[in-house]
Amino acid sequence: MKKILLIISILSIMFSQLSGQIVLAKEKTNDFPVKPITLIVLTAPGGGWDTICRIAAEYWRQYLPNRVPVVIKNVPGGEQLIGPTTLYNSKPDGYTVGTFSSGSVGAILAGVVKFDVKRFSWIGVLSDDYYIVSASLKSGFKQYADLKKAKREILFATPGAATTDALAALLVKEKMKLNIKMISHEGTAAGIMAAIRGDVDLVSAPISSMKRAVIDAHDLIPLWTSSPKRLEKLPQVPTLYELGYPEVAKMAVLHRLVAAPPGTPQDRLAILRKSFRSILDNAEYQGKVRKNLDAELNFTPGPEVGKIIDEMVELLKPYESIIKAAWGRK
Repeated sequence: MKKILLIISILSIMFSQLSGQIVLAKEKTNDFPVKPITLIVLTAPGGGWDTICRIAAEYWRQYLPNRVPVVIKNVPGGEQLIGPTTLYNSKPDGYTVGTFSSGSVGAILAGVVKFDVKRFSWIGVLSDDYYIVSASLKSGFKQYADLKKAKREILFATPGAATTDALAALLVKEKMKLNIKMISHEGTAAGIMAAIRGDVDLVSAPISSMKRAVIDAHDLIPLWTSSPKRLEKLPQVPTLYELGYPEVAKMAVLHRLVAAPPGTPQDRLAILRKSFRSILDNAEYQGKVRKNLDAELNFTPGPEVGKIIDEMVELLKPYESIIKAAWGRK
């Protein structure tokens, strides 16, 4: 009898300890987050990416349980691929999130990335930045019809093969059947200045980057935009949809995406997605984004973000060999 009572006592203690561990584990999960969250930005400080991420970090804290801070970590380089690669290899505990550019679809098709884009735990879209294609005042081009009639090669400034700008320019060449030669420049600003000087005929850039040269100073002639409807500040400028090129319009959008590493626990991912959506719903945040970047917010929920990448990859697949050649791949 004493042995039976002893066994019962031991089992009771073990059950009590196990129950306590289960409760503590549950509490630990429910307490997430309890320390700062790192937001990896794929560019250096300054510029559109850094600006919008710092605005988002400021508001994100308000909606996270325990109001933990979101700390910016700039990881630039590698044609904006080092940041996403760092994110991909980070510990999947919910305490590291990061940015991903839709312009990286070219690198994905070329097979130069060191991650599987389909495995990211997508959180949402910071913004959609639409593009303006503008002509140099010295080019003689004043509208799309002029480009169709051109008897010479049209020089088009782009900031490198890995960018949305270059991929959109490729579709302009292939889908719109224009005699274009892409001229690479070190960044969007350099391409815009080349067009202003007359070194190139055309340049494509996000509205936020093109605003000063096109809307404020009239140093360039806007030919079209990739936005779904005409811009209030440029009501005379047609959209690619109006011109009959919806595929080009879909490529000429910089989707600023946010993700967590593969394998991030679903309960923590749900918290990140819910709090991130709350940022986008904040009217004050919306105002700051539109004021600072002239960008539009995208409310695509986390699980659906991967479809944006899939659609862009499909658009580019017919030109896979051209993209690989641009990356020096066969």
